[in-house]
Amino acid sequence: MNTLSLPGACLCLATGALLGGAFLALKLARLLLRGGRIFLFVSDLLLGPLCAVVAFTVALAIDKGRLRLFQVVLQGLGAWGTICALDSLVNGTAAWLRKVTGKLRGFLRRRIFRPLAVWGKRLFARVKELLRKLLPAKKPKKRRRARRGKGRGKQAAARTRNHLPSNGRTSPGRSVETRAK
Repeated sequence: MNTLSLPGACLCLATGALLGGAFLALKLARLLLRGGRIFLFVSDLLLGPLCAVVAFTVALAIDKGRLRLFQVVLQGLGAWGTICALDSLVNGTAAWLRKVTGKLRGFLRRRIFRPLAVWGKRLFARVKELLRKLLPAKKPKKRRRARRGKGRGKQAAARTRNHLPSNGRTSPGRSVETRAK
């Protein structure tokens, strides 16, 4: 079939409109999830092969697998028409949904989560008081002062006493023994 028929043209326009709808659905998801460049990249990677498969399938249905220019043009025209017609609706829907979810999140935070947090703090304070009353208080252990130099050897004691670095030198070329003289 070398000529374009009306059912073939309608099929090309309809599949193009569906591809435009798929693009708008991915755009709505990107706007709602606040996806950036990476989300856009992934959605383009998903949409490209989808368009290729749809174009190949339509070419098989219309002209035995031969892709004609009118098929591609009509699919592009259908996608363009859908995107132009519904893009503002998608942007408005995304903004409205973000606004509604923000208000819902604020309502839940004010009316449910904050009172639960206050109630939980009070409950745990009461439990803590009851546990203090029921369980005997532990006596604090006395801290023993560490004795300097005991059990560490004579050189370690000398380093600690003289505040010298661990290599035993006061400055380059001088050792502890030289300083003591």
